[in-house]
Amino acid sequence: MCKKKLLLLAFLVFFGISSYAEAVPVDEWLYTAQDIITLSQKQSFDSGDIYTLKQDIDMSGYTLQHTIGYSGAFLGKFYGHGHSIKNLTIVSINDSIGFFSKNNGTISNLILENAKIVGHDYVGGMIAVNQGHIDSCKFVGGDVTGNDYVGGLVGYNSDGTVKLSSSSGEVAGYDVVGGLVGRAYAPGHVIQVQTSSSSCSVTGHNCVGGLIGFYVGSDIVNCYYRFN
Repeated sequence: MCKKKLLLLAFLVFFGISSYAEAVPVDEWLYTAQDIITLSQKQSFDSGDIYTLKQDIDMSGYTLQHTIGYSGAFLGKFYGHGHSIKNLTIVSINDSIGFFSKNNGTISNLILENAKIVGHDYVGGMIAVNQGHIDSCKFVGGDVTGNDYVGGLVGYNSDGTVKLSSSSGEVAGYDVVGGLVGRAYAPGHVIQVQTSSSSCSVTGHNCVGGLIGFYVGSDIVNCYYRFN
């Protein structure tokens, strides 16, 4: 009997159908601050992963030690459903700092309210580096501080898309600083940013813009900046 079990196990492992052979996409509902912290500590993502924010979450009293996608880019889908993550604080001396460090997936209908985001280069209120899709997201009344490539919503948008999104609050950096996006890069004149806006107070030294600090080869459509 033992010999038969060993042969069966060897067969399963050899042909790659062991239950441990491949990662299974997750479908998680997020309810609490601890759920957000746990997600930020995840080291890898699958393109089939789905995360759904089920209610507003207050992050007061917590400081994230990691950002989502800090080890490997976020590849799945994050559905905010119009809910807010409030009072988020991330303070770091590293590059690629935002609620999401690097996004290659889809983030939609998420609101970050009264967040404080501090990093070195590639700093965004919601996403540091975006190569995926952002749809109907808002960064509301927060502070974003960095050095180069700093944006209220996205620090560096590289071949990604941003639509129906907005930012408000304060953004400060040195080089390539934008109220919505620090730098937008898309060779081939691809529509990267559309129907979006910023009302951020923006300060910097070089390549500073109310909406976008600097863009190359990307089309910006139906967007505006308004600061009162």
